[in-house]
Parts: sequence; structure tokens; C-alpha cells
Amino acid sequence: MRFNYTGNLMISYAKNISKNHMVQTNLRTELASTENRRKGFDAEGFPLSSNGNPKFAYGYRDNGLPSSAASISRRHSVVGNVFYSYKSKYNADVSVTYDGSTSFGQKNLYQPFTSFGASWNMNKEKFLENIAWIDNLKVRGSYGITGNQSFASTSSISTYNYFNSYNYFGQGVYLGTLGNPDLKWQNTFQTNLGLDATFSDGRFNMTLDAYKRRTDPLVLALSLPSSTALVAYPMNLGTLTTKGVEFNVRYAPIYKKKERVMWFIGVLGTALKGTYGGFNNRLDALNDYETSNNSLMQYRDGYDSYDLWAVPSLGIDPATGKEIFLKKMAVKLLFLAMMTG
Repeated sequence: MRFNYTGNLMISYAKNISKNHMVQTNLRTELASTENRRKGFDAEGFPLSSNGNPKFAYGYRDNGLPSSAASISRRHSVVGNVFYSYKSKYNADVSVTYDGSTSFGQKNLYQPFTSFGASWNMNKEKFLENIAWIDNLKVRGSYGITGNQSFASTSSISTYNYFNSYNYFGQGVYLGTLGNPDLKWQNTFQTNLGLDATFSDGRFNMTLDAYKRRTDPLVLALSLPSSTALVAYPMNLGTLTTKGVEFNVRYAPIYKKKERVMWFIGVLGTALKGTYGGFNNRLDALNDYETSNNSLMQYRDGYDSYDLWAVPSLGIDPATGKEIFLKKMAVKLLFLAMMTG
């Protein structure tokens, strides 16, 4: 079962100052809580005509035990926004957010975030307003900082599990996950430049965007030695810089607004490149762990986040019919042979 509780309060104010100026402000606060509860048991021996209801089971599974789990996470936000427009040509807005989340260390529960944006409606200028086929032509830009809180609420606190057995002194517990009380928010610094255009009474539409995102620091789960009996330890390490462009173009060969008959043909695309940095070979253990699990993901400075790490193929072994892959040791031996040869 999952329970969501959300409460928010917002205050808004807007006013037109003469014919040229418009100001709007918003202040909002929100408090949310998410609670998950799970209980289960194993049953077996259902008759063939059963509808799957547990009460029709013949009995419980041998050595089967009931299971139970519960988790809760909370977040709190205070958001302030100011928007200003001059003659509906030049627009600017500023937003300030103060977010808190139980997903992060108790020393970093809250963090402020800011963003700025501006746009210019060029089609309202005198040198373009008499061109009938231009419906809208807007240039815009923005810069802002956002935080990712999509992490388990146990990332910053250590959790314990109960032993299934009892003894004379009662029921014992053991460490299940090791939390990081110093865990910081995963921040993303983003710059965006864009163009929106609409021509011929909405028949042709175009949107272009170019952006740069820098996530600093990342939140990664580092593998721990097997002697600890723990899975991973969350910590802040490294950066990820992504640069990209996006476009969306639509055109209607058939465009009859009065009859409400319109046929649009669109083309959209994106190109991006992400580069890791700041690891300084401190994730060799994690990379080795990913390799042992046949994962194609690696965290290495200077490489793209979309790079696939695989080994080259040497072909098919005619004796066994299986594919032969070039291993790391074979690369070293080949390099030594070239040096000595």
C-alpha cells in the first residue's frame, strides 16, 4: 500500500501598470509525504478452479516466513516567482526555491535554488509587425539551478533489519544499509537558448533549443568490500556535463481551419554529448564491479556518459563455434609483443 499526503498554499498578485508594464508575483509553499507499506506471505497448493484468492490455498510453503517492509519520505518547498513584461515585447522572470528533502544528509536537508529567464517577442517590433505571414517569433534564454531528490529516503541514514530467529535475550538486529549524513544534493546548472516561430497563421511551426547542463556533484552508490555484508554506500563524487541541441519542425500541407481539416507533417531530433569528470580514478572498484556484472556502464573522466564499454571480437572459434573476445590481458600481451618485436 502507498499513501501520499500533499498540502500547499499559494498567494498570487498581478497588476497592469499603465499600458506598458505588467507585473505578476507568486509565493507558494508545499509539504508532501509518501509512505509505503508492504506485507506478504507464501502460500501454495491452489485448486485448478481457484481464482487466486489466498484463502483457497491448501497451506503455507514449507519454511516460508511472512515479510513486511515500510518506508516514508518527506519533502518541503517554498517557491517565490516574479514576472515582468514591457509592452508584451520584453519579458523577464526570476524564481527562488528553498527545497528540503529527507533523501539527503541531516546536515544538508535544505538547499536554495535560483533561476533566471528572459524572452524577446520580435514579431511585435515595428520592423516586423507589418509582415502578415509572421505570427510569432520569440528569442528566449534562461539559466537555473535544479536539484535531484529522486533517491531513497534511507540514503542519508543507516537502517537495520531484524533477525528472523529469537534467542533467550530477544530478537536481534543487524546493519542493512549504511547511510551518509553528509550527502549533498545532486545539483544541475543549466543554460538554455531557444527560438520559437510560427508562420502562415499556424501552418508552419518551429522550435529550436541549445543547452548545456552541468551536474555537480553526482550522487553515486559505491560498492563496499564483501566483508562488510553491505551493498553500497551513497556519496557525492564527480561531475557530468551534457551539451545538446533539439529541434521540432511541423508543416501542414493540408490546412483548412474553417473546415477543421488539418494534416501536419513533423520532424524532430536531438543531438547531445555527455562527459564525466572529477572522478580521478577513484571509481576503479565500482567500474570493476560493473564489469563483473556484465554491465556496459563505466565512470571515467573524459568519456561520454553514453559510451558503451565492451571488448572487441576476434571472430568465431572454428573448433567450438563460440565467439572469441579480446580480453584485457590479451591486449597487454599484444602490446608487449609489439614492443619486444
